Amino acid sequence: MHTRSDTYTNRLIEYLKTKPEGRYSPFDIRMDLGISSHSWRWFSNRHVYPEGSRVRAKLSEIGVDIETILKWSQPNSRMYPASIFVVKQPSNGS
Repeated sequence: MHTRSDTYTNRLIEYLKTKPEGRYSPFDIRMDLGISSHSWRWFSNRHVYPEGSRVRAKLSEIGVDIETILKWSQPNSRMYPASIFVVKQPSNGS
């Protein structure tokens, strides 16, 4: 039986497999996948972002890293940490 996290994991993996090398924001990814902000927050905080998570391991297998960057917040006039998905050129065993 598939759980909601399995469904989101599969959708995320398939989505990122189609993307060219580059950096992708979680906001754009969740919008493209049609996942609500509440559901994305639940899924990403519990299953994607933790070091050593199953989803993070699967992302690594397809050449996707998650990096933490500092982003400027206009309303608060301060920098805050944010995650970004980095799709790398898949290595072909060389």
